[in-house]
Amino acid sequence: MNWLLSLGSLAGVLALGGVARLLRLGGSEPLAPEQVTERVQFEYNPFRVERMVIGLDGRAALVRATDGRLVAVKVHGAHPATRLLPGAPAVTTCGDLVVVDTGDRWFGPLRLRLDQAQRDMLRAML
Repeated sequence: MNWLLSLGSLAGVLALGGVARLLRLGGSEPLAPEQVTERVQFEYNPFRVERMVIGLDGRAALVRATDGRLVAVKVHGAHPATRLLPGAPAVTTCGDLVVVDTGDRWFGPLRLRLDQAQRDMLRAML
């Protein structure tokens, strides 16, 4: 393959990426409490939210139902993805980063950047 063909291919890929960005394809807005509530109620009906912690960047959330169920929510493409957590999850803290093990290798761990008040609320949830 010659270098001119390679440059043309690279230019085409970059142009398609630019068009996708202009059309806001594949991106998503930060999670809002209403959006998280609506999503978990849709997925795990009946589900009444007791407490919710959303990361400072709006990319992940942990939600507790009045019946004790815990749901992990994270931004995945244009829609949030959810996972019901089995039992009490393992939680690791490093500074303002809290990592919650979801027990699902495809979903992966839930990473939340939280301030002190949110970390205290998270401890109360677990």
